[in-house]
Amino acid sequence: MTVCIISIDHYLQYVEAETDSEVLRASKERLRAILEEMLSTGTIGVIFEESSPTKPSIAQELAERDGIPWHNICMTTEERVAAGIFDALRNRPGSPDWDDMSCWIEYRIQEDKIREAYFVQRIEEATGHNQKALVLLGDMHVQEVANALSTRGHEVEIAQELISKKRWANLRES
Repeated sequence: MTVCIISIDHYLQYVEAETDSEVLRASKERLRAILEEMLSTGTIGVIFEESSPTKPSIAQELAERDGIPWHNICMTTEERVAAGIFDALRNRPGSPDWDDMSCWIEYRIQEDKIREAYFVQRIEEATGHNQKALVLLGDMHVQEVANALSTRGHEVEIAQELISKKRWANLRES
């Protein structure tokens, strides 16, 4: 299987809203253009997205329009509780971006590995051997999921052009 992973900041992935700023609207339009271009090739057989279950996404809208299967691979609250990671994710450590104070920097934690294994499992279960899958993931998870898929024998491409600022860091062990 061939997998193309698009690295995103989650606020970009949701369908455009009247309340979006001009900057946010432009970023969402860029994501939409990237997705439109990829889907226009006719080679994408399935789309996976780490997304809110309550907010429609741009990829979901395009998948429905084009008749392409779309799967939300975000673990539900119940799945996070069952996996024993709910509290750790809800209490994820972080800090301000001390360089310019423009955002909160989240830290990777051990529980992220459980989520990433879940993403890989869901992708493998729903993708045919000769199919090309498009995956949209938060930037924090992209390299780990790509590495896992590559190790399992899949061809992986990563697109990170939508990430203007890294909003995560590895948690420092003390």
